[in-house]
Amino acid sequence: MSSNPQNIAIPGVRLERFQCHREVNRAIHSYLHPVEQGVLNGQAVIRKLYELSEKGFTPNVVIAHSGFGFSSYIRCVYPSCKIIAYSEWYFSRENIIRLLPNSKLDTIMKVETRNLPILQESLNADLIITPTKWQASQFPKSLAKQIKIIFDGIDTTLFHDGFQPEELEITGSDLSESLILPAEVPILTYGTRGMEPMRGFPQFMRAAAHAQKTFSDLHVVVFGKDRVAYGMSEIECPHKSGSWKTALLEELSEILDLSRIHFTGLISYKDLSRLFRRTSLHCYFTEPYVVSWGVFQAAASGCPLLTNSFPGIDEVLTSSNTAERVNLHNQDEINRTVVSLLKEPKTLQRINQLTAGMTVQDAQSSWIKVIKQLTDNFQQAT
Repeated sequence: MSSNPQNIAIPGVRLERFQCHREVNRAIHSYLHPVEQGVLNGQAVIRKLYELSEKGFTPNVVIAHSGFGFSSYIRCVYPSCKIIAYSEWYFSRENIIRLLPNSKLDTIMKVETRNLPILQESLNADLIITPTKWQASQFPKSLAKQIKIIFDGIDTTLFHDGFQPEELEITGSDLSESLILPAEVPILTYGTRGMEPMRGFPQFMRAAAHAQKTFSDLHVVVFGKDRVAYGMSEIECPHKSGSWKTALLEELSEILDLSRIHFTGLISYKDLSRLFRRTSLHCYFTEPYVVSWGVFQAAASGCPLLTNSFPGIDEVLTSSNTAERVNLHNQDEINRTVVSLLKEPKTLQRINQLTAGMTVQDAQSSWIKVIKQLTDNFQQAT
């Protein structure tokens, strides 16, 4: 299903790809679009698994990224296997209202309907894994007994501390040629999978424009795609194109220096690691939702870090050691803090020195334990 843009290879793992046979029928009720996509995903997985089963493939354990329907019908082919659902979020009325404060009743019902594939996969699973207590707390209490918390883990061999005050060269999907920034210029960075209010993109852009006025040599690097990555189309974009990047560039056209702001598009993990070790300040903002891997990678790289405060961030990054905090909905405070930190950047410690259980090795160890327990139980039962 994924194009695997980072070309990640796992030793000893054979990769089999699958594709849905058609797209969602947009003529059906809009609430049901994610549900039908889940059905199509589940069908695509089963077609591939049935093909593999004909060749003698029979797994003891299936691990599925839950919420998208991929594991919905696994037991139709493998009724006895153990299923682990890796689940990131459950949409409740309460967290929908936090994410979309001015939600109409129709919006709440539409977003809540996204839970149908999540529920089907959760109820079919023997175990549910979520990365943090914050995410686990979003699920119904009836599912709590199935949930185990295992953080994804950060590769600290790639994302590690060590400020590198040298010339920076990175390539990106939206760059016609490599971006080269001299060693002496300060750099302000931001990036997630998309550019949208869910991840505080408007607040960052306004702060970046303010910082450029204060620092005449400041360069701003934004990595990620010009898109709404988290599907909150209910947040209406003020520009007719639907692009928040275009909307903010228009809003800030009179104060933003375009020669000193660089939209790279997607970049490799190698370039991201170098960018984190070179940046003067990295900003990570988000509404109260799943915390992005990028902020953990940034913290592991030891770069000065500015985030907004909410339970998901506060659980995994302690403000006293790792990052300054701001109120996401106080633009003046964000502007002041960005300027202050650029004047006096703070060197942060590595993430695996701050919070136990957050490296790839920790995650692997925890996963091996739960899989072994499931397979031991499976063997005893058979």
